[in-house]
Amino acid sequence: MSSIENILIDIGMYVTYALLAFATITAIAFPIFFILKNPKKAGGSLIGVVIIASIYVVSYIFSSGTETQTISAGVSRHISAALYTTYILVGIALLLAIVTSFVRLRK
Repeated sequence: MSSIENILIDIGMYVTYALLAFATITAIAFPIFFILKNPKKAGGSLIGVVIIASIYVVSYIFSSGTETQTISAGVSRHISAALYTTYILVGIALLLAIVTSFVRLRK
């Protein structure tokens, strides 16, 4: 590759890093701003975050950390907890979809 191609690739990477940093800061700052501006409206969202966090903590407690050559026991435990959390949330979503369908059929 020529030096011009390397320079263009470097510029593209720096622009990508800058946009990623901007998106990350924005994704963190706006919800915090919303919570501070409208604490009553944010109550439902905070309850949802607390419920998901508690499901993750319970999943982490019940997950086993198996150490391999490439993954430590702690990382394995976090991966297992994330998978269990995903399974539980998908199960809850499916159950609520089924219950909602039956409730609508009854009306």
